[in-house]
This record gives sequence, C-alpha cells and structure tokens, in this order.
Amino acid sequence: CITQQTYRDFKIILVDDGSTDGTAETIIKHYPDIVILSGDGNLWWTGAMAKGVDHILPIAQDNDYVLSLNNDVTFEQNYLERLLQTSQQYGQAIVGSLCKDVIPPHDVLDAGITMRWYKYQYGQVTYDVTKPAAEAVDTISGRGVLIPVSVFKRIGNFAHHSLPHYGADYEFGFRAKTAGVPLVVDYGAVVYLKNDLTGFRPTARVLSYREEWCRLFSIKSPANVIVHLKIIWKHCPHLGLTLFNICYFIAGNLFIASKNTLLYTLQLCGLRKSSS
Repeated sequence: CITQQTYRDFKIILVDDGSTDGTAETIIKHYPDIVILSGDGNLWWTGAMAKGVDHILPIAQDNDYVLSLNNDVTFEQNYLERLLQTSQQYGQAIVGSLCKDVIPPHDVLDAGITMRWYKYQYGQVTYDVTKPAAEAVDTISGRGVLIPVSVFKRIGNFAHHSLPHYGADYEFGFRAKTAGVPLVVDYGAVVYLKNDLTGFRPTARVLSYREEWCRLFSIKSPANVIVHLKIIWKHCPHLGLTLFNICYFIAGNLFIASKNTLLYTLQLCGLRKSSS
C-alpha cells in the first residue's frame, strides 16, 4: 500500500524486531530503498516505534512528519495525501485514521477515542458519515497516525521504557493534547484492520487460571492492569480522582478475576458446564 501512494515524497523506515521469516531479506531484495532497523526481538510495539523515531529525528526537518503504521492494516492510494492535508488544515495536528474491519461490510472499529476520567472510561466518538473528521478526541490510536516531527521535538518520544507494548499510543496522545497539540481523526483516511491478528484477546468463555493471569499481566494483553494504572497515574487530571480511579480499577479487576476463578474452579469440579 505505502509504495503505491499518490504522495511520493517520503522515506520508508522498517523496524524488523528479530523476525525469522525472511522479512528483512525479502525487503532488501525487492525494495532496496527501504531503511531497515534491526531489533533483537524484545522491542515490542513501543520500542520499535521509538527506535524508528530516534533514527528519524536527527535528519528530519521541523516541517516533516512521521507516519506510524502497524503491519496488520491496509489503506487506499490517497491515504498519505489525505493525512498531510488534514494535519496542515488543523494547524499541524496529529491525525489519526478511521479504522474499519477489513472483512465486509467493513464495520467501523474506531472513529475517535474519548476519555471520561471519572471511573476511567474509554469511549468512542459517534461516527458521522456527513463529517470530514472527528475533532473532539482525547487520544489517538497508533495503528495509522500522522505525527509532525515538531511534536516529538516538543513532547518527546513514545514511552518505551514504561509502556513497552499496549497503551503507549494512547499515552502519547494524552501527552500531546495536554501540551496543546490538536488531535483529529480524518474520516477520509481509512485503515482496514485485520482484526484479532495479534495480541491476547480473551473470548466470552470462562478463562483458565493461566489465561486469567495473562489477561491481567501479559505484555500482549490490552487489559494489562499495570499499563492502565500507569496511564491513570500519569494523566488523570486531579490527585483525588487519580487515587479514586486506581482503587476503582483495582477493585473492578479483582472482582472480575475472582468471579472467573470461581467459575473455572466449579467447571473443573464438574459443578458447572463448560462455556467453551
């Protein structure tokens, strides 16, 4: 997708974090102009993004941009052109993408993220097909987002030390908004997501003891409690609300984990039918 864009003035940086499927060799053979940065397999999402940004900043101008892309999305040929136009239109904004499921009928998965800090509740902007963009967003997903280089120079890189995988894109968005950087989701710039391709996403069934532990603490889990507690501590606007949210969040997860553990134990004892 990226090599077929209508806007051509860009350089591709690929962070290959220890892949063993021949990715680097194939890229070198077929796309020799692509810059490959190698990792040891322990960069995860945030480390890979930070490594790419660190490579770019010394050679970039203030009017350059960084396009963050995951490997599980596709997009149209005018995608980059749209993002650039929208960023300039909104005053060097960070511009996210409308995210749709790659499988027809292409349901909308992300039209803009909102945050209600009381009880730490993420929400979604209601998608309005008549509007060109969503402006009332509180943070932004990193699966397809254009970020002015000037923003990195102003607020710093992705927080790869404290948030190695999940949560770092949201944390960066919160940090940028606090610094006064406009956040916009362009409804004309669509990424099509291969949903559930990566990560640990439990189904509605009762989880085993190990699966429940992974839900709470795995680096691959979007529900990782450490990640969310770090975001609450760093970005919740008031100390009293911060402490309330921490207690509320911990209590809620303890309840869910206890309930799931009890139900799974009953299943093992034959006192409850399996939900699988």
